[in-house]
Amino acid sequence: MVSLGVVLRDGNGRVLGAGKNTMSFQGGVTHAEILAICFGVQLGKEFGCSIIIIDSDSLNAVEVVASSDECYLPYGALIEDLKEDIRSFGSYSFKHVRRNLNDIAHRIANLYLTLSPWEGVWVDTLVTYPQLSILILLFKQ
Repeated sequence: MVSLGVVLRDGNGRVLGAGKNTMSFQGGVTHAEILAICFGVQLGKEFGCSIIIIDSDSLNAVEVVASSDECYLPYGALIEDLKEDIRSFGSYSFKHVRRNLNDIAHRIANLYLTLSPWEGVWVDTLVTYPQLSILILLFKQ
C-alpha cells in the first residue's frame, strides 16, 4: 500500500490545498514517486494552471521526468505519458528539494494522511491559479 500526497502552493509559496490518494502498489520507490508526480500534474491540470513547478524530494524521479531522453524503465510508458502531460502547460520546471526544507508542506500532508480513509483534494478557495507549485510527497504504508 502506498499513499501519494500533494501540496498545492501558489507562486508566492502560500499553501492552497493538499491532496491524498492511496493505492495498492508493489513497485519500487522511484516508480511510486512518479505516480505521485502524475497525481500532482493531474491536479494542476484540473486547476487550470498554465505554469507548473514540480518539487520532489526524489532526485531519481526528478531526473527521469526532466530528462529529454526516452525512458526504458519497466514503467517507461507512464513516464513518457507524464512528460507529454507536463509539456501541455505553458511553462514548467522541476526541482529536487530536501524534505526537511519544506516543513510546513510536510506537516499539512501528514495531517491529511492521518485522516484515513479520507482521499481527495482540499483547497483553500475554488479559483483558477495561473501558477501552481506542486510539492510531491510519498508515504509508504
